[in-house]
Amino acid sequence: MSDLFKQRMFGMSATNPQGIPEDPRRCIVEMIDSSRRLLRKYQCEKGRGHGPDKLYCAFHARSLPKPE
Repeated sequence: MSDLFKQRMFGMSATNPQGIPEDPRRCIVEMIDSSRRLLRKYQCEKGRGHGPDKLYCAFHARSLPKPE
């Protein structure tokens, strides 16, 4: 199966081995919240529409390496 059609999972951990399925309306970057005692991983909450294949929010698209 092509990586393009593989569903991404976010927030996988020992307590949540299945993770949370990707929300196709949100940026694909996995964020880490370290403000609590335990780390929490989640999908970026900003909308898509920028970067390669329009999968990133404007903020994360700016941080991607430029194609040569």
